[in-house]
Amino acid sequence: MSKTPTPADGASLDDDVRGIQFETADTGITIVDGIERRRDHLGTDPVVEPTPVPTDRLVAPVDSAVRLYADRVEADPNIVMVRDDSFDMIDHLTEGTEREYPPGRYVVDVSGPIKQYLQVDGRLSVSTDEGTVIEVGDDAEALLGARSKHDRPATEITVPPTTDGLVRAVSTFGAALKMTTPDRSWPGHRGHPPAVTVGDELDVPRGLAPPCPEVQVLVPPEERYVYPVAPLVYYLGAELVPHQGPPQIRTDAGFEYDLQRSGEGFETRVERTLKQVLFLECCLRSEGLVELPLHERSAVAEDLPTDSAELFDRPAQVRLPAYLSVEYETIAPHIPDWELAAHLAPRPEQAELLPHLVNDLAVVRTTTEDGGVDPTELSTPEPTVNEAVTDDAAPEDEDASFEDFFRSAGTDIGDGWTVENSVDLRDGGSDALETVWSGKGVPVGASKATKQAYENRYSRQPDPPPIDVGVVCNDDSMSEELDVTELYDGEKLPMNVSTYRNLSQAGLRTLVEAEDVDFLHYIGHAEPDGLHCADGTLSFAEIGGTETEAFLLNACRSFDQGRALIEAGAIGGVVTLQPVPINSAAEVGKRVAGLLNIGYPLRVAVDVVDEATRTGSQYQIVGDGGHAVAQRDSGGAFVHEVTPVDGDLSTASEYCLQVQGHPSENGIGGVFHPHRDDFGYYLIGNTTPRVRLDREPLIDFLCQTSEPVIVKSDEDVDKALRASDRLAERL
Repeated sequence: MSKTPTPADGASLDDDVRGIQFETADTGITIVDGIERRRDHLGTDPVVEPTPVPTDRLVAPVDSAVRLYADRVEADPNIVMVRDDSFDMIDHLTEGTEREYPPGRYVVDVSGPIKQYLQVDGRLSVSTDEGTVIEVGDDAEALLGARSKHDRPATEITVPPTTDGLVRAVSTFGAALKMTTPDRSWPGHRGHPPAVTVGDELDVPRGLAPPCPEVQVLVPPEERYVYPVAPLVYYLGAELVPHQGPPQIRTDAGFEYDLQRSGEGFETRVERTLKQVLFLECCLRSEGLVELPLHERSAVAEDLPTDSAELFDRPAQVRLPAYLSVEYETIAPHIPDWELAAHLAPRPEQAELLPHLVNDLAVVRTTTEDGGVDPTELSTPEPTVNEAVTDDAAPEDEDASFEDFFRSAGTDIGDGWTVENSVDLRDGGSDALETVWSGKGVPVGASKATKQAYENRYSRQPDPPPIDVGVVCNDDSMSEELDVTELYDGEKLPMNVSTYRNLSQAGLRTLVEAEDVDFLHYIGHAEPDGLHCADGTLSFAEIGGTETEAFLLNACRSFDQGRALIEAGAIGGVVTLQPVPINSAAEVGKRVAGLLNIGYPLRVAVDVVDEATRTGSQYQIVGDGGHAVAQRDSGGAFVHEVTPVDGDLSTASEYCLQVQGHPSENGIGGVFHPHRDDFGYYLIGNTTPRVRLDREPLIDFLCQTSEPVIVKSDEDVDKALRASDRLAERL
């Protein structure tokens, strides 16, 4: 079979939309993705002036390509895959490996933050001792191609506000899959489903059809059944069929699988089915494009179908019964934590948000029948000040004004303030990294998702680096927090950081309206009618629009202002619902800023701080939680856990280390590999086994990069979140 992946629908966008550019640098060549605002550098010897060539000269699917007249190319990644002229993988090089290849055509994957392939016709040698060094023969031709990782809907469907229209729309989602073999479990091989607009008449572009119509998902034609199965229908490439009987999966070969059974409700059953199929395809895909020794495959080897090697190339309707014959409980401990869970109100207009959730393979829930959330029965929390304050957060000066203790300047502090029309999702039954709510009301314990946020992301025009960061401090008593500017260092992606003190209403309005800032970090106070300025308050509901992409509004009860920024054009941001103690707010603000600076998406940054601090749970996301402000070279966002074995942090000689991989640019189905021989390859969302390290090897590991470390010890309980490089210095 041909293993050359086909580009997603819409990959033939014009160059000015794709935004891939090659620039000569002092030591080589810089690759720039203007849409995703990413850049990468390859060292070359000699320094070259790239010459454009047609993309069809490369075996790999790329958006732009150039010829390099270089004998030597250097890249940061030290894990390299080498393919032949059929795009079949012939070698997989890990750190500390050297290979020489005879004359031929080779494709070397040198991807970092941008997907890149170096195609060499001739002799080739590759070394991965410190980074990657590729040397080509004197008579060899070297072509470099790159493609944007940007993923947007390739087309749009209009459906009437009826369940028949909704069913037709969901049936087209699988058309965005780039392949239907188990390799579809790689996130890069799943395209974005078509956008959906609810209108007067059905309008489906020609050619949009399920790629595996021999597999059908049958459910009653009601939103509360259609919404939860949409991600499953998409991943299976199946046809969605209205059905008055019990929900089930059916194939043309006669296989049937119930999606509702006694003791296991419909939504739970659908969720488990999606996770089981994707997980098992992750385990089988070593027979396909990428032959990685996946840890999870070894862990469940005895539970895999006996003919797994042959199963890879079999039709979907043959593979599916084999997958679902495996007992879920036997593989459940190895299934990764999911990236996203979503609560949709069972109303027709919610269909417009569905493709964006399906693109993340979100677990979708609608009702309380089997663990979901019923919008009519959600409780209204009353988050009083006492809930927000821990014992150690009390003001040291007992005579100090209680109002001064909080990041708010209003007189209603301590009055049992509640968010109007709030819904409590803190016990929503989700173990996902982020839970989103799209219904009416303000969610507590979840993010507020809107279609507008996703549309804002897709409508952004290419805008090459640097990233413009604006840090605004509108309260002199908080001026020390301006040292967060040191965190925005732009190590991988240039950043222009500007600070502003005591802006007026007009000044803050100009900052967010006039394209002066890509990321807004506000430090100050908030009121129901806006953010504090030197001459009053400014409500973002009153601005005419914004080019600000993301924001951190570090002020009490900034939710409404964040939501208004989304409506004005922003993509996503971090806000608060409750009063937050000033000292805690300052610390959380710095930690969130630090994580955003190293390329962690909004949802990961908030989750990490929530886990490691007492007040992190008071921060939440509005808009697209998957948006990342800065560039991250690896495909995951990693959180390390360090536990001293024979003493406290400063005196121990031995430590336990484990690493969890959160989704970043790589979503569900992606893989991570901590750079130590003790570790293997793991699915994003899982945690490595614990390994024991002496002090010096641990220091060497932590020094490799700056990533969050949660220290599990009795020492510094309230400051358990550290940067890995700084922790190494302390050790």
